Amino acid sequence: MKKLTSIIITVSISFFLIGGCGGNGSSDEPCDFDIFSVTNGTEINNNDSFWDCESIELGDFDFALFENGEGLSPNIDDFVWEEIGCRSISIQAETLNAIAVGINFSNNLLTFILESDTPGLEESDVSCELVQL
Repeated sequence: MKKLTSIIITVSISFFLIGGCGGNGSSDEPCDFDIFSVTNGTEINNNDSFWDCESIELGDFDFALFENGEGLSPNIDDFVWEEIGCRSISIQAETLNAIAVGINFSNNLLTFILESDTPGLEESDVSCELVQL
C-alpha cells in the first residue's frame, strides 16, 4: 500500500507541474516563462537579432518575433503572433496558420514544436540559434 501511495503522489505532482506553472496551460495560469525574452526587437523596423532554425520536417529557415505581435520570415513573409498560453503562441500568415508549443529558451537556443493543419507539417520539432545583428 505504501508503494501505491508514492506513485499517486508523484503522478499528482507531475500533473500539476505540466498543467499549471510552466506547462502549456491557458494564459490565466501562472507561468515560469516570459515570451518577450525571445523577441528580436520592438517592431520590424527595429530588430537587433533573428532566429536561425532547423527542422527535419521544415528544413532550414529564419524568423524574427517582435514585441508588437508582428513577425517576419523569408519563408512565409510577414506574420502576426499572439501568446495563447504558457510557452505557446499562435502564428498567422497568408500561407500558414500554426501554433508553437513547448517553447524553451536557454543559452541562446530556442526549441519548440510547430503544429499546423498543413499536410505533411502537422507536427514539427524546431531548434533555433539566436543570431545578433
